[in-house]
Amino acid sequence: MPVILLAVDLDDTLIGDDASLREFNQLVSELRSQQKLKLVYVTGRSPESFDELQTRESLLEPDALIAAVGTEIYVGKRQRMSGWPKSSGWNPEIIKTLLAPISALELQPSSGQRQYKVGYLLRNNGQALTLVRKALKDYPAEVVYCQGTYLDILPKGSHKGGSIQFLSEQWQIDAGHVITCGDSGNDISMLEENKAIIVGNAKDELLEWVAISKPANTYMAQGTYASGII
Repeated sequence: MPVILLAVDLDDTLIGDDASLREFNQLVSELRSQQKLKLVYVTGRSPESFDELQTRESLLEPDALIAAVGTEIYVGKRQRMSGWPKSSGWNPEIIKTLLAPISALELQPSSGQRQYKVGYLLRNNGQALTLVRKALKDYPAEVVYCQGTYLDILPKGSHKGGSIQFLSEQWQIDAGHVITCGDSGNDISMLEENKAIIVGNAKDELLEWVAISKPANTYMAQGTYASGII
């Protein structure tokens, strides 16, 4: 029987209701014991932030952790997977220089800055977002904006969707056996390319994308948080 790669966003997707999270942990543990499933957490958090969250929320140890909005992949006991991201021409200082004239942007704290992620705060400002895209149109960068607040600039294609594709290829798991779960705009890249579950508490930005894009192979769950996955 083919192994399923279950890729799950954390904050407000898997996490949010303790009872359903316990049910999720039990079900996934059973499937993993039967070698039917590999569990992958996909998050905007750093590995250090994830470790704190894992302890606080009693999360299962994953088979892989995709961190920093897709730019970092860890397997086993936080062993960084080589060959990712594809980052030809990437230079965070160039990004900052190109975006410096946009006064509405505020750099995220140091915890929001990673080797392949330049993080900003941008609060519900569509005009400024347009300026960001225009400033980076000739630079190999990915613009990821979610929750009307968090703006992350990544190497082109090095988002959550790209990282899951890379990981599934490394593990030799067919794309048809990948299931992704999310709740917000920074999950779109992984939801649009795979079988997808959108939890019942999804953000308006994601629901708007669904209404416009009408993605195939997408299940709109009634249940919220982990209950929408199980």
